[in-house]
Amino acid sequence: NPPAEVRSNIERYMASLGEAKTWRARLAVGYLYDSNVNAGPSSETVTFFGVPFALTPGTAPRSDSGVVSNFVFDHLLPFSDELGLRSTVTADTVTYLDASQFNVEQTSLLLGPQYREGRVQVGVPFAFNYSRLGSEDYGWAVGGAPEVRYAAGDRVLLIASGLGQATQYWQRPERDGSIWSV
Repeated sequence: NPPAEVRSNIERYMASLGEAKTWRARLAVGYLYDSNVNAGPSSETVTFFGVPFALTPGTAPRSDSGVVSNFVFDHLLPFSDELGLRSTVTADTVTYLDASQFNVEQTSLLLGPQYREGRVQVGVPFAFNYSRLGSEDYGWAVGGAPEVRYAAGDRVLLIASGLGQATQYWQRPERDGSIWSV
C-alpha cells in the first residue's frame, strides 16, 4: 500500500512501458549537383607508351543535377524486455535529370536478434544489399552487421556498428569480393 503519490508515479511508469515505440520511419529528399557525373578525365588526351591519343567528346566530364532520396524503416518485435527481433529496410536513390544511365538505386535489409541490458543494446543482424546502376542490375551482397547501441540520454542514442559482406556483380564479376567496415 504505497502512498497515493508513489502509486501514481508507479502507474505512470507502468503505462509508459506499454507506449514505447517499436518502430521508426524516416524519409529524406534532397537536391544534388554533380560536376562530373560520368567520372570523365580532366584531359582531352591520354598517353599510352609515350603516344598521345585523343579522347572522344563523350568522355569529357559531364555535369547534371538530380534528386537524392533516403528512406529507412526500422522495427523491433519484442519477445521479452531483454530480447527482440530488429528489422531495418533502407532504400537510397540518386536520380539524375539528364544522365539517367548513372542513376543509382540501392536497397538494404538488416534482420536479426537484439539483446537489451539497461541502456545497452547489442544486435547481430543478417545483412542483404541489392544495387542497380542506370536501368540494369548491378550487384548484391550478403553478410552480417553487428552493432552496439547505447542510450546516452533521453534523446541521444550512440551507435557503433560493423559490416562484413560477400559481394557479387552481375556485369563485372572481376569485381566480386568482400566488404569490411566499422
